[in-house]
Amino acid sequence: MEGGLYFDAFCYTDVRRILEEFNTKGIEIVKEPDLNDFFSEFTIKNPD
Repeated sequence: MEGGLYFDAFCYTDVRRILEEFNTKGIEIVKEPDLNDFFSEFTIKNPD
């Protein structure tokens, strides 16, 4: 993940469910999450 524009979005929900939806829609996960009970983050590629 070099260069380019990105932004942070914070959501308080089931991260696993969001990841599953992104995968089914073909959205590229650039940085996989470290899923834990306290804080999880991941990076996706803008499909546009």
